[in-house]
Amino acid sequence: MSSPLARALADKRLVVFVGEGGVGKTSTAAAIALARAQAGKRSAVLTIDPAPRLGDALGLDAIDESPRVVDLGEDCPGRLTAMRLDAERTFDRLVERLAPSPESAATILENPIYRALSGSLGGAEAYMAFQRLYELDADGDYDTLFLDTPPAAHAAELLSAPLRLTALLDSGAAAVLANPAILVARAGTSVARAGLGVILAMLERITGGTLRRQVTEFITHFEDVLEGLSRRAGAVDDMLRAPETLFVQVVRPRMPDVAAAAALRASLAERGLLVGAIVVNRLTPGPAEDRTVARKVRLAGAPPGTLEAVGIIEADLDSLRTAEATAVRELRRGIECVGSGRPPIIAEVASLEHDVNSTDDLAELGRALLGRHAGAPAARTAAAS
Repeated sequence: MSSPLARALADKRLVVFVGEGGVGKTSTAAAIALARAQAGKRSAVLTIDPAPRLGDALGLDAIDESPRVVDLGEDCPGRLTAMRLDAERTFDRLVERLAPSPESAATILENPIYRALSGSLGGAEAYMAFQRLYELDADGDYDTLFLDTPPAAHAAELLSAPLRLTALLDSGAAAVLANPAILVARAGTSVARAGLGVILAMLERITGGTLRRQVTEFITHFEDVLEGLSRRAGAVDDMLRAPETLFVQVVRPRMPDVAAAAALRASLAERGLLVGAIVVNRLTPGPAEDRTVARKVRLAGAPPGTLEAVGIIEADLDSLRTAEATAVRELRRGIECVGSGRPPIIAEVASLEHDVNSTDDLAELGRALLGRHAGAPAARTAAAS
């Protein structure tokens, strides 16, 4: 029997996982992608996490920018591909594709202004992740793409990188660097103009005119690339807002996490991006069935002190479950209080007894999130590590 989350995913081409760091986004994304592959779909999971944990769980020696097919056995009707984003390499590839000529692309890539820009542009990883998704979507080799975003990937960072690139030129800042006389002309008084003139002349003597030449060269060759990036920004924006895209938020069942999750949803909503599903991850499992039996009976014959120690542990776990239940209620109440639109689907999953270390662990998590496959044994809900 499929879950509400499985039904929400049925017709999606892009699933974007958002949330704070350490909540289990990577494992959740991989588990759902694996489940889709086991259901006969061609899935791809793209992560930005440089840690090797996902590769280890999928049985891969390494995850890099090259798509790597996960070995799921001959009986698996679908296909799972994993890759890790290389933001700088994606940027370089876009320059090579969008520049008017190979010579122009080489000039840009070798320019120190470009190297500094590509390495330090705020939100570049998130933006380049979506550019990579754009390419993969255009290839048509996958039924569904699953993106594990960086911990700090709020909507502003996801969408504003191309705008900052445009602002670099539109603001006139680059033109000032290319022609310092503009800055002198804009100075309000003769004293200010004289002071700026001295400073700029000194700068030019120190650099020997190299900086000015490099900026001019960068602007000349980068205009075509910027135009292409702007066009792609519009296409990426359309893709994020398409009915075939689902935003899934992963959150821990703790009050501070619930508050942070609400702030993230509000940030996304301001830009027209609505979270369609929330995974409440790593809930403390419920008490064992033998808790219905008196502790003295359960622990009869145990070493001295065991009864008291177990009592303390069970009391602590009960308190934790109560606190988590309060956080989940607050999460649900906050969703009900926001707007009149359709509220996001909520899936609650409990912690595994160990970290996610294999495709079997990911499959168990997938069953917990999406429902049992036909013939699979019933399993208690598990959570991403």
